[in-house]
Amino acid sequence: MNDNRNSDDSTSRFLEKKTTYKFNLKKAIDELASPLLGGTKILIEESFENAIAKVRAERPAIEAKALTKQMHHQKVIDEVVTRAIKTLQNLQTNDDTESDEIKSQAIDDDWLNIFYAEAGLRNADEIKETFARILAGEIRQPGKFSIGTLRTVSALDEESANVFVRAASACIQIYVSIPIQDNFRINDARIPALDGQLGDNFLQNYGLSYTELIKLIEHGLIVSDLGSWGEYRLALNDARVAIYSAGGFVRLVHQNQLWSLMPQPEFRLDEENGLRLYGAKFSSVGRELLEVVDIIPMQEFSEKIARYFNTLKLDMKSLGNIA
Repeated sequence: MNDNRNSDDSTSRFLEKKTTYKFNLKKAIDELASPLLGGTKILIEESFENAIAKVRAERPAIEAKALTKQMHHQKVIDEVVTRAIKTLQNLQTNDDTESDEIKSQAIDDDWLNIFYAEAGLRNADEIKETFARILAGEIRQPGKFSIGTLRTVSALDEESANVFVRAASACIQIYVSIPIQDNFRINDARIPALDGQLGDNFLQNYGLSYTELIKLIEHGLIVSDLGSWGEYRLALNDARVAIYSAGGFVRLVHQNQLWSLMPQPEFRLDEENGLRLYGAKFSSVGRELLEVVDIIPMQEFSEKIARYFNTLKLDMKSLGNIA
C-alpha cells in the first residue's frame, strides 16, 4: 500500500471500537490491493516515483510498461480507499445508530473485483471522490450500489458528469423511509418539466438542453422518455398519516432539503390520476448516484418549481435540510 497504512490501521480500530460496524476496513484495503512487482507490493519506504524508476531500469521495456500501468492503477485505488475511510470517519462522527444486521454483512467479492478494475482507471479528482463515496456507502450497507453504477461512473466524461450534477441539483425525488430497516427506498426521482417539454429545450437556460439530456440517456442515467410521469400524491401533507402509522414517513427532496406539499383550500385531488409530475426520470443507476453527488444551488429553478405547484393549489413547505 502507501505510507497511509498505519493511519488506515488505526482508523479501522477506531471505527470498530466506536461503532457497530462489523465490516473490517483493513480487510477491504487488503482485498483491494493487487500484487505488484512479481508478487510484492511497493515498499512503504519507496516513493511512487522511485518505484516507477526502478521498474523501468530493471525490467524489459514491455514488462516495465505493463507493470507501470498496474502501479498507476494501484496508486489511484490507494487514494480512493483512503478517501473512503475519511468519509466513513465523518459519517461515524454524526451517526451512532447503525444497524447491527446491516453492518454484519460483507461486501460481495465480485463487487470488490469490479470496483478495483473500474475505480483505478480514472485519475480525475471528481471521479475518484465519487468512487470513494460509493465505497464508503457500500461498506456501510453492502448491496447499496450496483455493478452497473461502478461501470457508469468509470465511463463518465467530464462534460457528462457536470451535466449530471446540474440534473441532480434540479431534480425532485420522493422516497419512503423505513426506520425499522434502517433504510429508505426512492420511489421516484426526476427532472420536472413544469408544464414544458424537455425535448424542446425547455430547461436550456439551466444547463439542461435537449442535447445535454441526451448525454445522460446515453450513459444510462435517465430514461429515454423525457415526458414520463411519476405519482407524487404521497408528498401531500394530508396523505402522510398512513405512512406514519406504518412506522415510516415520506420525504419530498429537492436541493438536499425536505419538503411537504401543503394543499390550499381550493385544492382538489384527482382521485383517478392522482398527482402526476412529468419530466425526465432518473434510472436506477442515476438514483444511486444522487446519493453521492454534490448539489449546486439553483434558486431560480427552485422558485419556478414552487410557482408550478402553486398553480396546482399546493404550497411547498420546507421541513429543513436532510440530516
